[in-house]
Amino acid sequence: MIRYVLLCLAFLPFLAKAGAQDSFSCRAHRYIEQYYNLAIAEQRRSGVPASVTLAQGVLETEAGRSELVCMANNHFGIKCKSDYQGDKFFHDDDAPKECFKMYRCAEDSYKDHSDYLKRNPRYNNLFAISQTDYASWAVGLKRCGYATNPQYAQRLIRIIEDFKLQEYTYTAMDSTGLPGMAATVWPVAKDSAQKIIPQPVSNIALAAPPPPLTDTAKKAIAAATLADTAKVTA
Repeated sequence: MIRYVLLCLAFLPFLAKAGAQDSFSCRAHRYIEQYYNLAIAEQRRSGVPASVTLAQGVLETEAGRSELVCMANNHFGIKCKSDYQGDKFFHDDDAPKECFKMYRCAEDSYKDHSDYLKRNPRYNNLFAISQTDYASWAVGLKRCGYATNPQYAQRLIRIIEDFKLQEYTYTAMDSTGLPGMAATVWPVAKDSAQKIIPQPVSNIALAAPPPPLTDTAKKAIAAATLADTAKVTA
């Protein structure tokens, strides 16, 4: 029995290290490193800020571990419309077995996300906002109904600030780009959806508490809250 306990104790440092490597922060960094080129390319093509796109990708996919991204290459939680004829994936969300789009690869998901925002009239006002004003974009996405979570804007802003995603927006705005950060899309295997292996949620360590929001983010959220309150009381 004593030998068994000692053996378990000997393995604890290795288990702790493995857990740390699978923390939200580590997974988010891996996700950003893998997909930032797609976000930059989409900003140049559509006008959706790369920082916002990446933050949505990190949040919607739980930093690359969600069932939707693992099984359907769906990085942004985009659901099927009544006239949708493509591949489908059924997933429990606000209701059981909701229909979500299934994509051939990550590039298709990123492109469809940009097109969804560009073509949907309810998001028109977003494109009047500066690409560098990520806080207003985040608040605007929530107010336009992109997500039902009341903390959606705050979470996007926090991800952008924690992982310094604004640098990708500026890179996309610079037509020359920066070394190693050109807008060329990395090749993606056609059968990538079948090659992704989901990770059990129980094996993922929880993230550490994030730092406070910046003053810019607080002001944007406060302004949106004040405007919403005024509408309700009017």
